[in-house]
Amino acid sequence: MNNGLTVVQVCKRLHCHPNTLKRWEKRLNLKIKRDYRNYRIYTEDVLRELESYITQVK
Repeated sequence: MNNGLTVVQVCKRLHCHPNTLKRWEKRLNLKIKRDYRNYRIYTEDVLRELESYITQVK
């Protein structure tokens, strides 16, 4: 596996639903890389950006 996080792993860390994660990606205009199966792979930088967005919204 690539060195990155899957949708399931990111959702567990952020305590959110995959659909919510997808909405945040769209709202923040994030470009998420994909692996050979076309699954989204998240880097730590993207994860930090999502976490900072969540803390601003709450």
